[in-house]
Amino acid sequence: MVKKVKYINWIIKLALAGAFLFCIHNASAQIIEQTEITDLMDRWKNYNLDHNEVHGWRIQLLATVDRRQMESEKRTFEYRYPDYPTHVVNNQPYFHLK
Repeated sequence: MVKKVKYINWIIKLALAGAFLFCIHNASAQIIEQTEITDLMDRWKNYNLDHNEVHGWRIQLLATVDRRQMESEKRTFEYRYPDYPTHVVNNQPYFHLK
C-alpha cells in the first residue's frame, strides 16, 4: 500500500513538472524602455568602448626588508601575470612591491 502511494505521488509530481515546463515554454515578456534610458545606455556603451582603462588603485604585493625576497616575488608575479606591470618602492629599510 505504501509503495502504491509513493508511486502515485511520483506520477503526480511528474505531471505537475510537465505542466509547469509547458507553461514556461509558451510564456513571453515584453520590455518597454523609455527612449531616454536607451540613449543613456548607448552613450555609456560607446564611452566604455572608447576608454579601455579603468582608474583605480595599485595593490601592494609584498613589503620586506629582504631585497632578494622582493626580487624573487617580483619575478614570480611577472611570470604568472605578464600583462600587469610591477612597481618597486624603496622606503628604507623596506622594499614595497606593488
